[in-house]
Amino acid sequence: MTHARQQALTRCRQSTLSFALLLFLSCVAGPVGAARTPQVVEVESAYVELHSGPGRGYPVFHTVERGGSVALLKRRTDWFKVRTEDGVEGWVDRRAIEQGALPGAPLEGGRDAAFDDYLERKFEAGFATGDFDGDQVFNFRAGYRFNQHFMAELALSEVSGTFSSSTLWDANLAVMPLTVWRLSPFFTLGFGRFKNDPKGVLVEDTSTEDWSANAGLGVRAYLARRFILRADYRHYVVLIDDNSNEDFDQWTIGFSVFF
Repeated sequence: MTHARQQALTRCRQSTLSFALLLFLSCVAGPVGAARTPQVVEVESAYVELHSGPGRGYPVFHTVERGGSVALLKRRTDWFKVRTEDGVEGWVDRRAIEQGALPGAPLEGGRDAAFDDYLERKFEAGFATGDFDGDQVFNFRAGYRFNQHFMAELALSEVSGTFSSSTLWDANLAVMPLTVWRLSPFFTLGFGRFKNDPKGVLVEDTSTEDWSANAGLGVRAYLARRFILRADYRHYVVLIDDNSNEDFDQWTIGFSVFF
């Protein structure tokens, strides 16, 4: 790699790292709030059964009688993980919690169960189509969510143009500052490879492959069950040769599933 190309790649990396730091600070520097105190409900029915897992197929190993109380730790579909006054942790059916809650004390975490699963998702995979600098593009992606604000993604894009076709492989970091909304924005940045294959109608029909960097933004919309509608804009900088870069804009819309 020549000195000029090394300098171009270094400048691109520095710009991307600066952008990543800015996004990171925008997520963590704001008021994230103290750890939420678990809601405590008192048992008003004769007793409440604690299961060893979130489902009726898991055995009952403990009960809390009338007058006792449990703290709600987290929810999975229609089951709550609870902790008793003695420190015993188990899973309780939501209906039992609702029946046992103190009169007039609203049960927290009353969102749709599937939306709660969406907020706790770890993996996403999806397909999208759109425009890549005037040509049609098809995009396949998969991601792993590290925590509330950060997700790593791998993406493969196939571009079909009049005179050439292109393939892009990307490894990206997605930053999600507002994760509890059904319609939530996100930012992405990453590196990858850009391969261009002329279709033989050109005089110079040699395939090329170069490094690329990208930054973008988008929005996710939770639909229902395990489906997400997603729209992206991404700007690519491709290091074509030693003295110049080439810029491309990509717009896509598609669907993802989470699990």
